[in-house]
Amino acid sequence: MPTTTAQLRATPVKRFLRLKLPILWAILGLNSAVRAGADVWTSVGPNGGSVQTIAVDPQNPDTVYALAGGAIFKTMDGAASWRLVYSAATSGGTGNPAVTVAVNPQDSNTVYAGTANGIFKSIDGGASWSAVNTGLPKPQLSVTVYAPGCTIGVCVRILVIDPWNPETVYAVVSSLPYTSSSVLKSIDGGANWGDASSGLFVSSDNPQDFSGYAYVSSLVIDPQDPNTLYAAASAGSHSGVFKSTDGGANWIRDGSPRDGGVALAIDPTHPNTLYAWGTYSPPDGILKSTDGGASWSAANSGFPPGYDEIVSLTIDPQNPDTLYASVGGCHTTPCTYSGVFKSTDGGTSWTGTGLAYSTPPTFLTIDPINNATVYAGTYNGIAKSLDGGASWNAANSGLTASRIDFLAIDPVNVGGFFTIIQGKVLRTADGGAHWTEIYTPLPSDDGRSTYPAATLVADPSAPGTLYVGIGGGNEEGGGGILKSTDDGTNWKRMPLPGPGGVRTLDIDPRTPSTLIASTNRALYKSTDAGASWDLLFGTNERNYEMPSQCVVSVVIDARNPSTLYIWACLADGRSQGLFKSIDGGQTWSSLGNPLISGLFGALAIDPQNGGTLYVSGFYDGVLKTTDGGQNWREFTFTSGLPPTGIGFRSIVVDPQNSNTVYAASYGLGVFRSTNGGANWKPLNTGLADLNLQNLLIDSRISETLYAGSYEGGVFGLTFTP
Repeated sequence: MPTTTAQLRATPVKRFLRLKLPILWAILGLNSAVRAGADVWTSVGPNGGSVQTIAVDPQNPDTVYALAGGAIFKTMDGAASWRLVYSAATSGGTGNPAVTVAVNPQDSNTVYAGTANGIFKSIDGGASWSAVNTGLPKPQLSVTVYAPGCTIGVCVRILVIDPWNPETVYAVVSSLPYTSSSVLKSIDGGANWGDASSGLFVSSDNPQDFSGYAYVSSLVIDPQDPNTLYAAASAGSHSGVFKSTDGGANWIRDGSPRDGGVALAIDPTHPNTLYAWGTYSPPDGILKSTDGGASWSAANSGFPPGYDEIVSLTIDPQNPDTLYASVGGCHTTPCTYSGVFKSTDGGTSWTGTGLAYSTPPTFLTIDPINNATVYAGTYNGIAKSLDGGASWNAANSGLTASRIDFLAIDPVNVGGFFTIIQGKVLRTADGGAHWTEIYTPLPSDDGRSTYPAATLVADPSAPGTLYVGIGGGNEEGGGGILKSTDDGTNWKRMPLPGPGGVRTLDIDPRTPSTLIASTNRALYKSTDAGASWDLLFGTNERNYEMPSQCVVSVVIDARNPSTLYIWACLADGRSQGLFKSIDGGQTWSSLGNPLISGLFGALAIDPQNGGTLYVSGFYDGVLKTTDGGQNWREFTFTSGLPPTGIGFRSIVVDPQNSNTVYAASYGLGVFRSTNGGANWKPLNTGLADLNLQNLLIDSRISETLYAGSYEGGVFGLTFTP
């Protein structure tokens, strides 16, 4: 994020206008009833985010747990409101984002969280958590686990509880090397774990020839005979569906499908009936077995042309001929539908429901008591249907799990700011109490894609004038800048001269008709509010043989806007460093690369002193210059910063007090210095997501700091005098 420009956009203006009311993102339920906390971080929305799992209490279906963005949320009123009960930052599982969640079917106060580094258990409905890892592989904190939702350690991706004896729990655990991917079993409520993988990954034809990659993608239990389990496993030529009839003591490979990566569902009343599907399903799509996995047949009639994935499937527990499937994929033309399909004849035929998205829902489940109630986890939150899928409504109040890609001050509204989520622009005029969507990605000129927002600036001298930089997927030159003069009601595209998505967009604080935009390959300047653009740095060429050249960060001297600094990668595709211009970008001088690792993280400039800059790499701590980049001082862990290996994604300098500096890290939250960077302390009280993307200061009333997180929405903190 261009730090200085964000601070400049916080400059007070004398005229304040009320926002018009653009289309409310009502279907996503984006209202939030809280604002920045006093001296403690508080979630300020927006509601929504990517939901991976939903677990309904079978005894009291108004109680539901949802896994979203590595955190677990709970509702006790049928999804009318949610509250956070587990996060890697604030729960007993500090540092361990959740990957899956399972609820005791006989006691919903007992909940298990499978995380990126072990298993945690709550016996009080999520109020407190404790580790239950005896018998699990030892954590491997220095390695990466290449499994969905995991980055380090022992990844617990699947948890299955015996419905007859809930003290028996199965866990699918992945760790490096992949040959240790296994099914573990506990018979004492998670206190101890033992292996339950004998026979998995082994070919009955030649049990000696297996070695290498092994991965369990799905595990289901027979609801009538809990000693019978089915597992979908990927193990090269030995991939397929495996079956155990002795509680996991032994496994044998059943009939097809033999492709890896499949998921499984079992009929709750006729457990010999199973369904199997994969992420990229065609030509088989959904497969059905009615003989306990011995044989399989396709069950796909009615899916749209061009579909290429089945993401989730759920079976009605009262009427197992009723199925819901999340179907998607618009990678071929035509793609007529992506969303939830329904079958009422056991998968023989399918029809679309009222829930359609550009990307398919991630998870589906049904209320076990009122089977007309269906939940869909999506990339934008939870959708709920009360009529068997005919209609859907958002159910996201309090569920804050969005990835925040950008933050910028709204100069028109005190307490207002913008954020970008999944290419959409949202605005709040009251510190996060309410949100409206002012830009939804428009269709591209060729109709094959959309124009996602990547960055934004608001003209402080012309209320209602907004500029959006189009990001991603625009190497053919189809991107550029979008401009609105009516608060986002209408947008006009202004192409840039060269290819590439827009990475940064800045506005001259003294001459707002002057804009600076960077792309994957160049830096451009407009002096007529975006109508025309001149090349300042890089190239306009669409030569794909040339290594990528890019400008990744731009800062402007607030007191002398002719002075610019950019962090750029050069045409050799490897070198990068800091460049300075004192003539508005006409000429540049190289200041080299002060980072030891060479890998850029964040760049910031002091709004009161244009010669003072801060830069951070992914592994370098923070470096500071007070002479415009000629000399640098490094601040590392000896100054209170994290050890080498943790970098910063955003740095901001307090526009009222140059000695106060904030740095946001991916993994360890926010650090603050009150003496110009010489010493640092963590500033994380109340921060539920320590994986941060960006920071923003609003000092127009009282100093308020906003942090955009990777999977937890926006957090706000207001400092009291």
